[in-house]
Amino acid sequence: MTNKLENRLHRGRYFHMGLEEGFEDFEVFADFMERLVNVVVVVDAEKYRAEMMEAFKRRLVPALEAQNHSAHFMIILCVNVNSPHYIEQYTVAKQVCNDNSFAWIYEESEDKLIVFETQAEEFYGLRKLLEADVEDYDAGGGSEKEAPGLKKDLSFGERAASVFAAIPKATALIVLFNLLVFLVCTFTGELLYNIGEVGLSLVGTPDQWYRIITSMFLHSGMSHLFNNMLLLWFAGEITERAMGSLHYSFLYFVSGICGCLLTFVSEIISGKSVVMIGASGAVFGVLGALLALVIFKRVKGATMKVPRIAVVLILSIYAGFTETNVANWAHIGGLAAGFIFGMIFCLVKRNRE
Repeated sequence: MTNKLENRLHRGRYFHMGLEEGFEDFEVFADFMERLVNVVVVVDAEKYRAEMMEAFKRRLVPALEAQNHSAHFMIILCVNVNSPHYIEQYTVAKQVCNDNSFAWIYEESEDKLIVFETQAEEFYGLRKLLEADVEDYDAGGGSEKEAPGLKKDLSFGERAASVFAAIPKATALIVLFNLLVFLVCTFTGELLYNIGEVGLSLVGTPDQWYRIITSMFLHSGMSHLFNNMLLLWFAGEITERAMGSLHYSFLYFVSGICGCLLTFVSEIISGKSVVMIGASGAVFGVLGALLALVIFKRVKGATMKVPRIAVVLILSIYAGFTETNVANWAHIGGLAAGFIFGMIFCLVKRNRE
């Protein structure tokens, strides 16, 4: 870690924490607010170990909670373009950023902070602090007043902006729109259902193809809506951060459309007419993409294991076939489309890198 980076943290509200044996590779700085502690972990990228980070959190979090403090963590991975190990450093740093949205890269030789579009754009004023010009006080001649953009307390607007930056935008908008549509349905009765539901018999003319999209935002009841949106929020947040909002949005709609098309095929084969609504096909597509991301190790974590996700998907598909009035082929079609999309995304990313 360079003096410039350390000086910025010291000149702000962060103080250096002493660590016990076993965490020597970490430099940890903390900012204690009223009931919140912002913890910044600075580490050379080539020395970063996910299991060590988890062990550190397991030690620190209970101690802070005992003092009625909750902790927010930001990881700063240091790389140096002049190092012979730069490729290894950057590869590790990029992977950590894929796995954790609260992780930034600091290029030491150029004194440059690298924040990808899938990462948190701000962390309680930390980015502003680290990108400040500290040439005037790196030698120790400046005062705290001279450090531009440094404040002891963040304004409400700055806090709100930091929280907003961490929200997965596309997932939040999709969930919000589904909620609004359901709310409108409670006041309009069957109107939106009649013009928005989909089935092979309802899309006989091109002017009715819009139903493939509108059906994805209609739900039969509160339970149907809640189950889909809850699953979408938790799976979508991880997937969107790994893929980016644009790719994620495309994935969502492609999966929903493919789920609908496979249902049409099942109608033709079985000879039975089906009318359906719901976001399940798109949601299963997000789960399929998440499985691909985990397989290709673009998403990692204690709960992100291939067998665990696979079991959840298998049980969900099986449960659908044991119940009535469930669009199982939409689930399967969305899942397959999402998994294929996720694999293509990972392969293209790997090739570019």
